[in-house]
Amino acid sequence: MPSMSTGPTSAIGDNLDGVRAPLGRAQHSPGQVYTSPAVLELEKQKVFLKDWVCVGRVEEIERPGDYMTFRLAGEPLIVARNENGDIKAFSNVCRHRGVEVAQGAGNAKEFSCPYHGWTYDLSGDLLGAPFTRDVEGFDRAKCSLKPVKVDVWGGFLFVNFDPDCEALIDFIGVIGGKTEHLKTEKCRLWNKFIIKLACNWKLAPENLADWYHLEVLHKTTLGNYTPADAVRFELFERGGYTVDYQSGPLAPNGESQFGPIPWFGDRDDTYAFSFYLRPNLNFFARIDEFLTMVAWPTGPDSCEHHGYILFPEEWFDQPDFEERAQAYGDWLAVFLQEDVDMVGSLQRGLKAERFEPGPMVELEKPIHHMLNHHLDRVFVSDE
Repeated sequence: MPSMSTGPTSAIGDNLDGVRAPLGRAQHSPGQVYTSPAVLELEKQKVFLKDWVCVGRVEEIERPGDYMTFRLAGEPLIVARNENGDIKAFSNVCRHRGVEVAQGAGNAKEFSCPYHGWTYDLSGDLLGAPFTRDVEGFDRAKCSLKPVKVDVWGGFLFVNFDPDCEALIDFIGVIGGKTEHLKTEKCRLWNKFIIKLACNWKLAPENLADWYHLEVLHKTTLGNYTPADAVRFELFERGGYTVDYQSGPLAPNGESQFGPIPWFGDRDDTYAFSFYLRPNLNFFARIDEFLTMVAWPTGPDSCEHHGYILFPEEWFDQPDFEERAQAYGDWLAVFLQEDVDMVGSLQRGLKAERFEPGPMVELEKPIHHMLNHHLDRVFVSDE
């Protein structure tokens, strides 16, 4: 039978009745859910080292030798395309002393530890280890960089540290069928950006699920053409959800620079669709653009938000494509900055001694759904 976790987080887990209540009577979470280092460590062990997590797009590593490095919940990671064109992922931790063998992103023929010169190929296998001939029982085949599961869905790269994890397509579940019409694999990454936020990582996807704030915080930008009363939520297992609503393109004044995505047929210019995939991926579709936002924890009070702006691949050949696409990037920066300032204030409030969680409203329905699933993962054991 499931049992509540014990230790320094048990008191927090015992104080969640308000969040657990049905939406009409529910409250937001106590501040410690977002400020406790012990909660973050539980999330690392129970969520980020167990779930499939999006780390980028396949076109970021198109050629053999292309690689990217990350620190996912503090765990150093390499994703690379090897000589055969296969995508591999492995821990960025040398098997000698633990030094990271690669930095940043680029193209390489091999990875070399800058400390003692151990070298590895693009699949993580050990190529050379100086001065180990006299080491009794040394077996190069047993000293590969530790592999990490990697797979692709819709052109997005996902990794999973759990060797016994379920298949990516099973993890995605019903969301996969609900999003087939998007055909994100037919798109290409135009721009990737990283925003550093002074808040707990959970506040990033919660803010993106919050229709309540659109006509207040974003009243002169996004909220000006995204009516909050024309939204339809559909909730699914594992905290996932989709949202159908009305909104103009993510461009100045909500006016498209390109026209509709070719496979969107006769959908209206105000077509908008979003979905959330645990633990930290929010996706937004408009009639002419796709935006993905992925939150990565960097500490109890900080995180990074990785953004990916996608357009249909055939549009990139248009002579004025870059100029028109830049209008979307500039507009996105304007209203995202409104969120950046607000979630920082929110984090400070959650740390205040006098903070008491307030009630959730109907427009916070997806937050209630995703948060309850997450709290089950973190505070209830699998035993």
